[in-house]
Parts: sequence; C-alpha cells; structure tokens
Amino acid sequence: MNVKRLSALSLVVLSANVAMAQKVIKGRVVDAKDGSGVPGATIKIPGSTLGAKSDFDGNFTLLNAPSDANTVEVSSIGYDKQMVVVAAGEMVIKMSSKTKTLNDLVVVGYGTQKKEGVSGSVAMVDAKALENKPFGSFQNMLQGKAAGVQVTGVNGRPGQNAYIRVRGVGSLSAGTGPLYVVDGQPVSTEAYNSINPNDIESISVLKDPSTASIYGSRGSNGVVMITTKKGKANKTELKYAFQHGIKTKTKDNFKMMSFDQKLRYEKELGYANEYLQPYLDQNGYSTINDVPDAEYRGLVDQLRKQSTDWNKELLRSANFTSHDVSLSGGTDKTRIFLSLQSWKEEGIGYGSDFDRKSGRLNVTHKFNDWFEAGTNLMFANKKENLLRETYNAQNPFFAMYAYNPYEPVYLPDGSYNFTSQGFNVKEGVANNPEKANTLNGLANLYGQVTFLKNFKFRTELGTEYTNYDREYFVKPNSILDYYTGNPAKPGSKTDNGFNKFNYRWTNVLNYNKTLGDKHNIGFLGGTEYTQEEQKSFSISSRGYANPDYNVESVAAENTGFSTNKYMWTLFSMFARGEYNYANKYFVNASIRRDGSSRFGAENKYGNFYAAGASWVISREDFLATAKNINELRLFASIGTSGNNEIGNYENLQTYAFGRYNSLSASYPFQPGNPLLTWEKSRMSTIGMDYAFFDSRLSGTVAVFDKTTTSLLLAKPLSLTTGFVSQPSNVGGLSNKGIEIAAAYDIIRTRDWNWNISANFTTQKNKVTALVSNEDIPQDITRWSVGKAINTYYLVRYAGVDAQTGKALYYDKNGQVTDEYKSGDAVYLDGKTPDPRYFGSVTTSVSYKGITLGVDFYYQGGNYIYNYVWRDLHSGLEAINQNQAADALDYWKQPGDKSVYADPSQKVYSTDQWLQKGDFIRLRNVTLAYSMPASIMQKVHMKGANVYVQGQNLFYKAKHYKGDPEVGLGNSEQTGYNAPGMYSLYAYPQVSTVSFGLNVTL
Repeated sequence: MNVKRLSALSLVVLSANVAMAQKVIKGRVVDAKDGSGVPGATIKIPGSTLGAKSDFDGNFTLLNAPSDANTVEVSSIGYDKQMVVVAAGEMVIKMSSKTKTLNDLVVVGYGTQKKEGVSGSVAMVDAKALENKPFGSFQNMLQGKAAGVQVTGVNGRPGQNAYIRVRGVGSLSAGTGPLYVVDGQPVSTEAYNSINPNDIESISVLKDPSTASIYGSRGSNGVVMITTKKGKANKTELKYAFQHGIKTKTKDNFKMMSFDQKLRYEKELGYANEYLQPYLDQNGYSTINDVPDAEYRGLVDQLRKQSTDWNKELLRSANFTSHDVSLSGGTDKTRIFLSLQSWKEEGIGYGSDFDRKSGRLNVTHKFNDWFEAGTNLMFANKKENLLRETYNAQNPFFAMYAYNPYEPVYLPDGSYNFTSQGFNVKEGVANNPEKANTLNGLANLYGQVTFLKNFKFRTELGTEYTNYDREYFVKPNSILDYYTGNPAKPGSKTDNGFNKFNYRWTNVLNYNKTLGDKHNIGFLGGTEYTQEEQKSFSISSRGYANPDYNVESVAAENTGFSTNKYMWTLFSMFARGEYNYANKYFVNASIRRDGSSRFGAENKYGNFYAAGASWVISREDFLATAKNINELRLFASIGTSGNNEIGNYENLQTYAFGRYNSLSASYPFQPGNPLLTWEKSRMSTIGMDYAFFDSRLSGTVAVFDKTTTSLLLAKPLSLTTGFVSQPSNVGGLSNKGIEIAAAYDIIRTRDWNWNISANFTTQKNKVTALVSNEDIPQDITRWSVGKAINTYYLVRYAGVDAQTGKALYYDKNGQVTDEYKSGDAVYLDGKTPDPRYFGSVTTSVSYKGITLGVDFYYQGGNYIYNYVWRDLHSGLEAINQNQAADALDYWKQPGDKSVYADPSQKVYSTDQWLQKGDFIRLRNVTLAYSMPASIMQKVHMKGANVYVQGQNLFYKAKHYKGDPEVGLGNSEQTGYNAPGMYSLYAYPQVSTVSFGLNVTL
C-alpha cells in the first residue's frame, strides 16, 4: 500500500515538472501592409520539430513549447521569413511581402480582391511608376507598363492624352478606348485628363472578362481603374514636389535640303523661284539655266542674305514647370488627403501652351463600428492656347518643312512675307489666336453600413461637371482675313463650347463568410443608375472695328449660331459571387443587366456574364518542400461585355427642320432602328502567375481570344425609302494574342539592388462579318471579311525605269507598267496600322540612396502611310516648297539606277510611301538620390530626394522616315483617321530633359 502511494506521488510530481517545463505560445500573423490575416503561415521552434499553422484569419496556437523557447521562426509563401521574440500574452506578428504578386490587393469593379483570387488578367501600376514624369496626362505614363495594354501618344501637343487599347481593336465605328473609373466612378475624357498624376495611388487595368464584365455594356474595351491617394491613420505627411524641364522636338532621322541644295535642285529642274523670276524678266532670260554662271552666283549670294532657318523660327525649346503640395494624415476614425497642383507647359510650337490648376480633397470618417462615410472631390481648370493642324500653310508643322530656306520672315518694309505658300505662320500665330478653357469638377459621396457581422451596404452618389469653351479669332486685316474675310466687314470670330453634367447613384451589398477554416464565400449585388445631359452652342460673326474688342456682341454681323442638347441614361443591376477552398482553389462568377436609352425599343436591356477559376498550385502539400517555387498559380476565365459608345439617338427616327416656300418645314432625317443594340464581345483567357528562386524571378503568361459581334455599321437602304443607310448591328471582329511579363532581381542585398523586367505582347485581329460581307473603303485602307482591320488598299510601286526615268507600277495581275491607274489598287495583306507586337524592357540599379532607372519601349509589325515623306519627294508638283535632301537622288539620264523617278512626273499615292513602323525608343532615363535617414532626422524631415531625367531621348526606326510613334495623323483632317494609319503634319512628339525635388515633412 505504501509502495502504491509512493508511486502515485512520484507520478504527480513528474507530471508537474513536465508541465512546468512547457508553455503555450499564441498569436496572430498579419500582413504588414494592410493588417489582414495571413493564413497557412508556419510557426516553428528553431532547432526542433515543434510547430503550428495559422488559420484563415492568421491565428495560431503552439502547444507544448519548451519553457525556455524565447524565439519562433515564422514563414509563409510570398513573405520574408523572420525570427520573432516570444512575448507574453497573444503576439501579433507582421509579415512583409516578398514579392508583389499574389498578396497584392487589386482594385476591381465595386471593390478590391487579393490577386490570388482574381481569375483573370489584371495589369497593376503603382504610384512610383507615375510620379515625377514630364507629362500633363497620366495616360502617356502607362506606355510599356503592362502587357496587353498598347499606349500611343496622340501627338506632342502640351497636355495631350494618349490612345490606349486593351487587347486589340474592339470596334470599327464605335469607341475603341477603355472605360475609365476613378475611385469607383466612371468618368469622361475631360475628367481623366484633369487628374493630377501625383494624386494617383494605383492603377488596375482590367483586361479580362472575369473582371471587366461587371461593367457590362461599357467594358468590352477594358477598364482602367484609378485609385487616388487617401490619408493614413496616425501618419501625417506634408509633401512638396517641384519639377522643371525643357521640351524639344524629337529629331527627324532624315535631312531637308539646305539653302544651296534647294537652289541647285530648282536650277536642275529649270525652275525660277519668286525671287529669281523678276530678274529673268528684267534681263530677257527665258529660263534660269540661261543665266551665266557668274550672274547666277551673284543672285544666290543676294538670296543668302535673307536665308532663314524655319525650324528655329517656328519651333522653340519649351519650358514646363510643376508645383505640387499635398497633406495627408488622420486618426483611427478620420483620414484626409488634400492636394494642390500647378502645371504650366509651353508647346514646342510658338503659340501653344497648357496651364492646369487642380485640387483634390479625399476624406473618410468612421463614426462608429457600423457606419462610415467619405467623399472624394476634385476640381481642375485647364487653359490652352492652340495651333492649327490643317493640311495647309496655316499649320506650323507643315510650314517648317514646306517653307524654303531662302525665304525671309519679313519683307524689307517690316511686314510679314507671304512666302511661296501664300501664308506666314508666324503672322498667323500672332493674328489668328485660338484658345480653349475647360473647367471640370468630379465628386462622390458615400456611406457604408456594416451589419450582422458579415454584411456591408454601401450607397454612393457621384457627379461630374464640365464647362468647355473655345474662341478662334481672325484679326482684321490679317493674312487669313485677306483670304477668307469680307473687306467691308474685316475680322471674324467663332465661339463654341458645352456644359455637361453627369450623375450616378450606386447601391452595393456585400456578404463575406468563412465556414470552418477552409471554406470562404463572398457575394456582391447592386444597382446603378447613370444620367448625362449636355448643352452645346456655336456662334460666329464678322466685322470688328478694333481687334482689342473681340466679343461677339460688338461684331457688325452675326453669321451663324446654333445650339444643341442631349441626354442619355443607363440603369444596371449586377451581382458577383466568389468561393475559395483553403486559399488554393478559387472560383467566381458575375452577371450584369444593362438598360440603355441609346438602344432600340426592342433591345433596351442586355445581359452580360463572366466566370473564372484559379488554382494556387504552390500551396499544395506536394510543393511544400520545393525550395525554388515560391508562387505558382493557374487561372482561366470566359465572359461577355459590351460597347455602348454610339450616338444617343441613332435608334430613333428623327426629323430635320428647314424652309419650304418661305415657310418653316420639317422632313425625315434619319430612319432609326428599333432593333439597335450594343456591340457585344466574348473573351476567354488562360494564364499563369509565377515566382521562383526565392521570388527573384516572377511574372505572368496569358493567352486571350476575343470575338466581337453586332458591330454598328451603316446598312445600305433602297433609295425608295428616302434614306441612304440605316445604323445596324451587322459586323464582327476577332482579336487573339499572347501576353508575357517577367521580372528578375539580379542583385538583392542590403545596399545593392539591381532588377530587370520586360513585357511582350503579340496580337492579331481579323474582320469576321460586314454588311452583306461586302468590303468597306476607309480612305487608303479597307475593311474586308477575313482580313485584318484597316488593311491598306493601294497601287503597288515597282521602282524606276532606268532607261526612261518613269515610275513603274504593278497592275492588278502583277504585271509591271509605267501607267498609273487607281483601279490597279489591291489589298496589301499583312500591312495594317496596328502593331503585331509591342512591349518594354526596364532596368533599375540602386546603391544606398542612389538609383538609376532606364526604360525602353518597342513595337513593330505595323505600317504607316507617310504623307510627309511623299510631299518631300514631289518634284515639280511641289517645287515651290522645300524637299528632303535625298530627293536629289533622282533619275537624270538613261542607265541611272536612282531611288526616285524623273521629278517632272506626277507623284501618286502608292505603297512607295507606305513604311514599316517598327521602332525601339529610349523612353525614360532617371538618376535619383534620396537623402539618408540619419540626415533627415537631424533636420526634422521624413525624406527628400532629387532627380534628373530624360524622356524620349532616342529612337531607332530602320524603315520609317520621321518619328515612328504616330497617333493622330492630323487633328483637323476630315474622314476616317484610325490611330497610326498615316502621318500628316500632326503636332510632333517631344523629347524632355527635367530635374526635380521632392520633400516630405
């Protein structure tokens, strides 16, 4: 009995000693960036096999830990491994993301998601890629930043936008640009061009149906989600940014004729210009070649005294300066971000300027645990001085090539010289001013209620207001007034503009729930109502006694006036459901139903859907020991979206008004179409995200297939109906492509960092349906079923006949002839304005506080019709204007193997002037220095850095003559003008050198 009692006592003591030698470690693992729980993290005791895993919310409990265990090792896929000192009570362990891949928060329609749960392709651009770039518009800053997103500068005009195409051309006649959404609010062109790029926190480009389809009838061309900066709790910052730079025209990769070359060229062709012809007439010479050499040299020497460098006269080194001040901060309840910016930019053409003043106020306030509210306010005022971009002598970018080097700016009496073109741009800039003013305001107000723990309801009202007005004044007795005015009523003026108001009311209900530890579900449902109204006006007049008084009310005569207005509405219902199991298997689906006033009575409503799935393979147990695979995710999706960028009343039969027998009358103007509906796109995507080798190598690969139907085209009608055509949904397109993006950290140490990244996109499009499948001409291109969009349709050039000097052409049958016939034009298969591939290469090297970044952009496979190059080789047709220097290589005698034909012949529009648009461009070089933290602490500052950068410093184009980044061929040219289709003296692209300073207090 005593033995039994002794044994029992010993067992109790031993158990007590064991219990005293162990302890329990509890805590939560969270993401250092947003505080969300990190599921699946491993918490281990170093040197032992003891460990635990965190649950879905990041909570963990490690039982039976040794009493002397004072540190734990914490690791999780996508985060840096760390050693943490064990603290009393429940610990909070913050994990820093190792890479910006699966743990990134992505802004999608009506909310955010971690990238791991997004089943489609989303391109993300953060604030660092947008800060301190020498552009007034953020769109230009996106060039090369994302695979599948083609960005081309419209032209080099100050403050100008860019063309953005997401996964190819989405339409033939409706809009091809993406939908822009700022802080959840779809906005107009005026609004996104008013945004201060330094106010942007991040941009997500929704390329995929699983993300874009939630925007239904407006999402077929992609969606650009812009999130502006917000204040952060308990972190107050005052920032000031200054930037100043100089812009110049990018250099042409060809030379114009010099003073001597142009006179030589004229003499060889027997042409006497307006300065030499009077001498011939006075001295009885029939032709310029009759003048003795000595006399001719004397005439040339006289002309040399008035020689002019027209590039210097018409172009300048243009300054730009920006000042940006922002204040952000707040408490646990209230967060505020306030900013003001002044951006002033001269154009490289005298008389063009851009001046924008903008401000932003973002405020959120959490009233209690269940209710919060906030507002985002932006205002901007843009003032512009504009230049004409016509295809004539009024355009300075035509004149800088066309005006001859021997023509003076002024005549001896001090008046302007009309030049050989009958105009003087310098006079036009001074006496024909054109200016525009735009006031834009953007505001939204939201309230959000959290209830029953898992539900959130958000209601939001968004508004946008734009006031635009333009004035164009032809001063009395100016050169242009001489040509177009009325001598009895000199001077003329045109005013036009519009007021536009848009409002949107959105209501969204969210539900999120975790069932057990592994089942996570989410649901979103809502409604949205949008209405837009616009009123426009145009007034013209003539007869101004004093050019200083140029308001319409003092004109002698009103020559025209008109007003117009429109309204359209859109009502939508949408829903999205999400499910994931163990944060490894994700599925989602969405649906949206849109009703639009723009469409026919029988097609007001349409349904759009999407579904997708993703699998995070790297979280599977069979890859748990794979040291070199940090992240690996497969994703796939399919869905539909639409395009409602058509006229507001094309579905209706409309009437026009006029006069008949001196009486007011109305008559049918448009037939209407009650069946008219939106263009529809269906896209499928499959792809992979990856991060290997301790996340040094990361990237994305995706393949997409996009089919667009119900394209809006003009369907011919019998003339017996009284109409020529009717708008109908009859066309079709397809776009296919591959997107590849990769980044690699070559060096990643405490002091040294060197990384390189690149992206590549290849795309191919094809017309699949047209009206009765008949070809549709579009100037020098055509739409044809089975062919790429805008395939060039031209007569083929066959070179120069060495014996006669005549230009040679191919007829339709491929036979060579010296007779040009427009009927011999054929399709030039594979030759279109759209690049077959594009991408970028970026590298950044940093040592302590010094950083050097270099960006290259490239594209190719496209062709550009070079009207400028054609005009510069037009021989006797354009002998009164300057020519390219290599035009001197023309046929002179039998046997010559010259590049250009006998210049006495007419020059036709053939594929001789169609050139490959392949190029590579040094997009940006930046050298920056950030002050050390130790110095900043001494001066009571949080940070300061200085930088110098160059933009568009160099390009290489083997085949194209001129700058190959062609957006808009000419802003005033009528007719079809697809981006990159032709160059026709648009505002040139610019190079920039700038320096800047950023200070944070």
